Amino acid sequence: MTSPSAPRPAAVAVAATLSAVYSLGLLWFGFAALAVLFRTHGWGDRNAAKGMAYVGVLGLIGAALLIGGAVRTWRGSFAWTLVPLLAVLLLGSIGEVVDLVGTATTQSNLIGAAILVAAAVPIGLLGTRSARKFAASRHRRP
Repeated sequence: MTSPSAPRPAAVAVAATLSAVYSLGLLWFGFAALAVLFRTHGWGDRNAAKGMAYVGVLGLIGAALLIGGAVRTWRGSFAWTLVPLLAVLLLGSIGEVVDLVGTATTQSNLIGAAILVAAAVPIGLLGTRSARKFAASRHRRP
């Protein structure tokens, strides 16, 4: 007889939901970048076209990772959610420091800070004791 699995903590459910919502944002961002590329043909600049293609594809890949991460997080495996969000947090922190020291506007700084907070919230939720306990209970071998 198998023991019943541990109930899913609210922290895991919220982190999985946020990951799914963020994937929709990245999906929109990726398609928007590709739409600009196809409408403008890179403004006649080959490097601009390459950059837009790269940003668009990277957005779509990020969306796929986060939606896969949301499903896996719901099931108790957090890596597919944590890795992309940690990458956003790391690279975004570097970018924010450059923006703060540079000539970025206050609005730009606030948008960057909001993105960093949005990435940090699921990371923090998945680091809670209840989330770690849930993940550990899902990975036990009978």
